[in-house]
Amino acid sequence: MIDPSNINYTAAFMLGLMGSPHCLGMCGAISALSAASSAGRSPILMLGFQLGRISSYALIGAIGGGIAAWLGAEFMVVGKALRLLASALLIMVAVALAGWWRGGGLIERGGAKIWRRIQPLTVKLLPADRLPKALALGVLWGFLPCGLIYSSLAWASTSGSASQASALMFFFGLGTLPAMLAVSAAQRSALEWLRNTFFRNTVAVLMILWAIFSASTLFGSHGGHSGANDGAGQSMEHHHH
Repeated sequence: MIDPSNINYTAAFMLGLMGSPHCLGMCGAISALSAASSAGRSPILMLGFQLGRISSYALIGAIGGGIAAWLGAEFMVVGKALRLLASALLIMVAVALAGWWRGGGLIERGGAKIWRRIQPLTVKLLPADRLPKALALGVLWGFLPCGLIYSSLAWASTSGSASQASALMFFFGLGTLPAMLAVSAAQRSALEWLRNTFFRNTVAVLMILWAIFSASTLFGSHGGHSGANDGAGQSMEHHHH
């Protein structure tokens, strides 16, 4: 039987993969990569920057998931509401990534206020010519005001636990790696399939179908004993592993 958590990890990875071209265009990550690898484009510094960035995604995922899980444990009705919200958020992000809806602007404007407080710290880390500086720069860059990141975080946070949300955001970060590491024009052209309309639409439809299925399980014969700690489409068998 398919473990729903594995599908959620796959969905998180695909969100990062599909959204990474947007990140490169909107978030100016190429300039950060250049800064992170300024000392002769060192692969070690580049990987350090990426590790720091993905670590910050996992950290904010753990915080968001922990808060949501606590609310779900305190208020039983919240657990079911979070699972419904997870499906709604996944549909919203999938639709936005497919280009059918230009959402995320409001989230990015809110995030910009956070970034204005963080950005001065990045100046002190440039040039990122040593591994600790590259790691730290990556961690700070993970808080960039990007609608995709914040939308994915909101979805991951409804998963039912801090560890689950952290893992989902980690897989999201892994999905962004191919585009983020493709800094040359030749490497970027090799990833043009990420922009392919048919590919993006297909992935978006699959995510939407998965979200609808996850929500429908709440109203099935087993919906009555879906605990507050069940995550976005998580089955009880997952907690036996």
